[in-house]
Amino acid sequence: MSLAAGLAVATLAVPPPLAAQNDELRPGAPRPEMTVSEYADEAVDYALAYGVTEKEAIRRLEDSDRLYGIIAQVREIESGRLAGWSLDNTRDHFGAWIYLAGDVEPSNETRELVEANPELRVQLGARYTYEELLASMKNPARFDGLSDAVLRARVSEGIDMRANQVVVGFHEERVEEIEAAYRSVDDIAAEMTRSVDTDGSYE
Repeated sequence: MSLAAGLAVATLAVPPPLAAQNDELRPGAPRPEMTVSEYADEAVDYALAYGVTEKEAIRRLEDSDRLYGIIAQVREIESGRLAGWSLDNTRDHFGAWIYLAGDVEPSNETRELVEANPELRVQLGARYTYEELLASMKNPARFDGLSDAVLRARVSEGIDMRANQVVVGFHEERVEEIEAAYRSVDDIAAEMTRSVDTDGSYE
């Protein structure tokens, strides 16, 4: 190794002067540029799940916070008719998705956000708002008339915002018992997922 090369290595190993270190810690001082994304590890799993490159996965993950911020804006603007929201994650598309009840066009504020953000997609035509679906889940009257066999087999409930309905899960081992003792699981699920108006009465 030449003397010059040795000096170069030694220079890189010397810590910066104290003044420079304090400058980096000063509030508002520019942060050192990071060469590795904080999402690098997560990007590996994302890339495998959605069939994209790790570079594209990192781009999407880094952009998620911005898109969630846009979703939050639309949720506030369209709160009276909001039915669903999410991020679209597919191999060919990445963006924000909003579902609104009814067929009336969204407000001017929402349309401006759509124009300014091509990744934002607003879909109309939901039958129920998210609040109506939530009210349905909380209404004890929805279980009236159901047999004990059905109630024992029920293991989960949740809101499917894309399908615009409440989804009920049944214990797999009890499905045949339900069908034999009562009626088909599909019929029971349909009865249990009836959505209600905001006043709590069934349609």
